[in-house]
Amino acid sequence: MKTLSFHLGRCWNMKWFKVAFIVLLLMVFATTLLLGKEVVRIVFPGTSETEVQFSKELIAGIEQKYPNVKTEILYIGWGDLEKKLITMIMAGNVPDLVMQQDYLTLAKMGALEPLNSYLEKKPKNTVSKGVFINSLIEFSTYDGKIYTLPTVGISYGLLVRTDLLEEAGYQPSDIKTWDDLVKVAKELTVDKDGDGTIDQYGIAYAAGAHRHAWRQAYIMGYSNNFSLDEAAQNKDKFIEVLELIKKLQPYMPTGTITMTLKEAFQSYAMGKAAMMITGSFFTGNVYPINPEVIAKTRAIPFPKGPSAENPWVPVANAGWAMFSKSKNKDIAWDVLTLIVSKEWGGLYSSFINIPARKDVSAEYVGSLAAEMYPLANAAKGNERIIDDFVEMTSLYGKPMKTIPGRVEMENVFTNYLSQLLEDKIDIETAYELITNGIEEIKAELE
Repeated sequence: MKTLSFHLGRCWNMKWFKVAFIVLLLMVFATTLLLGKEVVRIVFPGTSETEVQFSKELIAGIEQKYPNVKTEILYIGWGDLEKKLITMIMAGNVPDLVMQQDYLTLAKMGALEPLNSYLEKKPKNTVSKGVFINSLIEFSTYDGKIYTLPTVGISYGLLVRTDLLEEAGYQPSDIKTWDDLVKVAKELTVDKDGDGTIDQYGIAYAAGAHRHAWRQAYIMGYSNNFSLDEAAQNKDKFIEVLELIKKLQPYMPTGTITMTLKEAFQSYAMGKAAMMITGSFFTGNVYPINPEVIAKTRAIPFPKGPSAENPWVPVANAGWAMFSKSKNKDIAWDVLTLIVSKEWGGLYSSFINIPARKDVSAEYVGSLAAEMYPLANAAKGNERIIDDFVEMTSLYGKPMKTIPGRVEMENVFTNYLSQLLEDKIDIETAYELITNGIEEIKAELE
């Protein structure tokens, strides 16, 4: 005789069988939906809240335009991008597309696909070589080969809090030389509430990340008429940069040695620092922290150094590249051109500021920015910041150098800069150690 427990067990097994069968059907259905879809893997280094939101909208736009495409996105911050990409490539884990600023190392490795023939033979989504601003497509070109298609132009300068400057009796136009900068930074370093502790500093310097510690000094170097990688040929100019950093150090927030760029943005946005050295991607990073600051900010050229006649402004681009070992080059090209099209390139430039395409007007960018930045009159402030960057670029813009071994040079520079800021070495020693390190890297690459 069969027991009650037998019947209950049988019923229980039947229920689980039905559940398992339904799950299997759902898996088969999902797999069927994906059959015939081509996967495009995209590496996106924009990790601010605004950029992540843009990337989600972009994915939806790609998959709407190309229903046969499944988009996978991998977020890697700019500071780790090159190192992690090289690791992925060496392991055979090669994506399809990546946003790049400093593409030269990957290009010289043969990791990036030259795009000249695609532009000539496979024009897509209103993309052609002639649609991009000349200086920006030139930045994307090495040895006659185009490795990236620019989506935005980037220029760098000094961002200043006009409200805090005015409290101290200054205007942005008062900062024309390095001496002016040190003077104003000192005046802006104050104990505002009288409790004996400084709560507002003159200038933020993100010395805690190799990429950004180097770049801020690189901007200083341009304003002193040289490039940091040419340290051996420009001893006096390089030492002047190190001297400036040391002069400004008392007016930098505590924790400068470990400060990241994100923390520098936070310090600026919350009124802990009145100035910072950064690029035209400023608004998208600061708006999520404190939208009110955008309307209180102006961008000016980093003031000219003692060895320069003009405050030269470094100019580069952020563009999109295809990996040479992509397994889906045709569809990857379609997606790449969509990303840099007027629609999506224009949208991205609305919060990174300088359009890379000739057919994306300031008015068009402004209309998009009004939707991106609806709070605290930030859209109007952003428009003014765009105008500032465009003007300084037109007057003093110089293309940034593409520097082989730049990542390794950044590491050397930041290591000895930290020791200098900690007073473990003096300026002359820091210069010698940095220069020797840079020259060793150059020798290894020859």
